[in-house]
Amino acid sequence: MAGMSAPAGWPDDPRNRRPSHSLQGARELNEFTLMIHAKDMATRPLSEKSHYGNERNLTIISEWMNEKCMTFLTIDFEGCADLIHFLYNSGDRGCRSEGRVGNMLTSLASVIELLQLTRRRVDNPIPLARKRYLKAYKSDGGPSVPKQCPPHAVIAEMINSILDYQVKVCHIILAKTGLRRGEFLMLNLEDVNIEENYLIAGPKRKRSNRKICFDSECAAAIRRWLSIRYSYGPSADEVAFMVNSLGRRMGRNTLNRIISKEAIRHGIHDPKAPKDRWDLRFSPQNYRHWFTTNLRKGGCPERIIRVLRGDADISMVDHYDHPTWEEMLHHYLAAMPTFEGSSASGGV
Repeated sequence: MAGMSAPAGWPDDPRNRRPSHSLQGARELNEFTLMIHAKDMATRPLSEKSHYGNERNLTIISEWMNEKCMTFLTIDFEGCADLIHFLYNSGDRGCRSEGRVGNMLTSLASVIELLQLTRRRVDNPIPLARKRYLKAYKSDGGPSVPKQCPPHAVIAEMINSILDYQVKVCHIILAKTGLRRGEFLMLNLEDVNIEENYLIAGPKRKRSNRKICFDSECAAAIRRWLSIRYSYGPSADEVAFMVNSLGRRMGRNTLNRIISKEAIRHGIHDPKAPKDRWDLRFSPQNYRHWFTTNLRKGGCPERIIRVLRGDADISMVDHYDHPTWEEMLHHYLAAMPTFEGSSASGGV
């Protein structure tokens, strides 16, 4: 620190400490460690997206450690501090968000935990480094402001004004079902039943109830979409319910873009707002908030709302209480508002 003399034996700069391995030795150890970790990850019930994300994160981290002649076996608190500084100030755009850095540290922590379990490491410096250098770790754990939930009239006006029916049906389904973005994108044609007005969400660790009802307005929108889906050129073996302009399964960036575009047009999304200003931003996740809020306002019992959302049981009573499909459908239809004209208006 400025104005303080370092004691004898104190290194002039902790970042210049002597490496424990040669460049080649560090590379070989890191490659071997990642091979063991990949084998361990393959036995865990994680999604393909999670496996891909972990692999990508660890590739970036291991390349940085190789340059520093550092390994997963030797990285310490100071090394973690250097790594965090690197992660914040690199990336495709020259910097990374705090959430992205935190996600990458989680991948690193997974490797070190495996080394601890196999008795190749004693300590894990990640939690302490995360606590000291990531702001979110010092906060109360919640967003500074709540996510916005626009009034029904605003959402209805926005949806009724959409001319592109592909875009319109995305808005309608997200609003009417409360699906998470990933759940919506992974829907297949066989998962949607427009005769009995329900869909089956893919198996997710976050979702307890996979069968989700929707009303006749949503069914009409889905039926209209299916009648024009062929015009997007999907191949005969394309099973995705929602396809993009190339006829392939729609991706998260495309969905984010078409949701935010309409939200910007109606003044409920500011793309320049800070990421923690949830009250100024609108994304597919906001429809899950809108879904929950409007069911509550419509008098739907909280227990039914939790089941429709697919939330985990929060009490022993919930665990043993099983609402029937008829109960859920009755309360849902009684509480869910309609978007007048949304199922009939709009072009292709």
